[in-house]
Amino acid sequence: GTEAGGARCGFAGLRRLAWGKRFRPVYLSGQVPLDSTGALVGPDDLGAQSRQAFANVARLIRAARGVPGDLVQLTVYVAAYDTSAVGAIRSAAEPYFEPTVPPALTIVGIGAFPEPGMRVVVSGIAVLHGQLPDRTRDHGP
Repeated sequence: GTEAGGARCGFAGLRRLAWGKRFRPVYLSGQVPLDSTGALVGPDDLGAQSRQAFANVARLIRAARGVPGDLVQLTVYVAAYDTSAVGAIRSAAEPYFEPTVPPALTIVGIGAFPEPGMRVVVSGIAVLHGQLPDRTRDHGP
């Protein structure tokens, strides 16, 4: 079976598929730097927006009964990309992952997002281990 969650603009924020009882994949669509009220966090501030986007990713993974350490792949789209973006993104992601087993990370520079002032969007794939989250691997705020 399948389950969708976090619907926004007709698309799911995550997609969970039944894949046996031991491992369950979760596919996260682009998580944007909006706070719980729907307001853009830190217009044009890549660091603040990256922190919010990764917090949103962590919230969704936890809602799917996983932990951020279950993420195996992340794609980060950055508007107005320059080489300083790598440091801001890694700094924002770092609290959520074991340093020895981080997810695969791809950073893609793009021209712009439809929302003025938005600089970053994060999508990813997680593989949840078992039916309940392994809280010993749960890092981050």
